[in-house]
Amino acid sequence: MATLRLVVMAQILAALAAAPAASQGPPGDDAGRTLFVQYCGACHGENGVGNGHLTSILSVQPVNLTVLKKERGSEYSLETLLRSIDGRGPFPGHTDSEMPVWGEVFLKDSSAPLENQVESAGKLLLITYYVDSIQKE
Repeated sequence: MATLRLVVMAQILAALAAAPAASQGPPGDDAGRTLFVQYCGACHGENGVGNGHLTSILSVQPVNLTVLKKERGSEYSLETLLRSIDGRGPFPGHTDSEMPVWGEVFLKDSSAPLENQVESAGKLLLITYYVDSIQKE
């Protein structure tokens, strides 16, 4: 039952991610950047180029997140980006033992109250929107 709930939440988030934003600029840009720096910056760097302060001790170097769209072409989408961040996706690094699976980190208990699950999913979505916003054409 908990798995079904997570699948439904993921589908809702994917639909929201695909919907056009009504506001100017990426949705949650400031919050997304703050979360990105907090959770991803140590490895990917504050600007997402892969130059975080922990890179010297990692056996697998973080990728430059600003060129994902350019490098992956038609394989790039908000859904695949979200899936890579939350641990369900195909992007290298997030299946590596050095890369946290943020879906598991943010939502440790799938039986948590719905508002906790929504908050966790929101963090994942804000980070996804932020990474999408820093893509170079």
